[in-house]
Amino acid sequence: MVARLDAWVAVTPEGKDAFPNDDPRFVGVTGAIGHPSVGRRLTAAALCVLVGTRLPVMARPGSTRPWRPSR
Repeated sequence: MVARLDAWVAVTPEGKDAFPNDDPRFVGVTGAIGHPSVGRRLTAAALCVLVGTRLPVMARPGSTRPWRPSR
């Protein structure tokens, strides 16, 4: 599904095993101890979909994206 959507995947620190880390669409772990590539991808994204997380405070650093919840 990720390839079909031409999507990139990042995970929270608690979800490190939720997506194969060796997949070419994987950009890394979000947050204070995360990868800088995640922040760059989030900033450039037209849309960001969060699945299975409320994006805890420790997972937000590194992103300059304004997070506005929606349903």
